Amino acid sequence: MPIFYFDSEDGGRHPDLEGVELPSLDAAKLEAVKMTGEMLRDQPGQLWRSQAWRVVVSDHEHQTLFVIRVAAGRSAADIVEFHA
Repeated sequence: MPIFYFDSEDGGRHPDLEGVELPSLDAAKLEAVKMTGEMLRDQPGQLWRSQAWRVVVSDHEHQTLFVIRVAAGRSAADIVEFHA
């Protein structure tokens, strides 16, 4: 089974050093959504104090496969877009 890495940023950087074996890219997408939901559930107030949250999913060679971004603001102008 392929290994996927789920690095997160929620005001701080949290690299995934171990990775997770999952059967497919679709399974990795579902896992990333679950992880994002857990971050929101565990630290709901932190989102309002950070620029944005990200979950960056990469393969066994640490090549980025996709990114989930979550941001909060009073208006679209309040949300600062950033790129890795």
